Amino acid sequence: MKIAAFNGKNLGHKKVHDKSVIKHLTKVIIILPLQQKCSTPPSHLNIKNCISVVDDLVLIPVHTKPEDSLKELDELHDVVEDIRKKWKNDNIMLLGDFNADGRYLSKKKKEKIRICSSSYNWLIDDNVDTTASNKNDNTYDRIVVYGQTMLNAIVPNSAKSFNFQQEFDLTDEEALGISDHYPVEVELKTKDAVTYYTYYTEHSY
Repeated sequence: MKIAAFNGKNLGHKKVHDKSVIKHLTKVIIILPLQQKCSTPPSHLNIKNCISVVDDLVLIPVHTKPEDSLKELDELHDVVEDIRKKWKNDNIMLLGDFNADGRYLSKKKKEKIRICSSSYNWLIDDNVDTTASNKNDNTYDRIVVYGQTMLNAIVPNSAKSFNFQQEFDLTDEEALGISDHYPVEVELKTKDAVTYYTYYTEHSY
């Protein structure tokens, strides 16, 4: 199972009608609404009766505004707490373009945000390149899970970025036409198989 989220603000007419974008990405797309706390506000997707070992899973796709990433990432803790309170569910995964690296978020500042507390587990390491650009190797895109139950549901070492350019033998132009970021993905343990959750993001600076 693949789940994708685009930055709806920059998913323009041209890409909506570009079949190659859909062909190379996924079968299911979640187009997020615009504006609120984050550059693209978190949309909560609640998956019930999932085939994974987690029966009731909440996904929060994220796309922060680069210059406001510190503030917006910190406020995600409030979103998580609100979900825990209203939905009585601790099985929460945040995923997407956090802009959590480089000039947008230093390691020192990152340590201060509340979703970096001991209650959260960051599955994409700081040394993973999530950009399709040859100009940097920053780890902008992340997957974060809340609590030990969610951490136990993850297939060990399965969280990674997906180099679609290499996988589909695309030119630089073709790859950047789809996205300037690699998607990040993770596997969840299941009773009979493995469920894949993949986040795709596209935007231009």
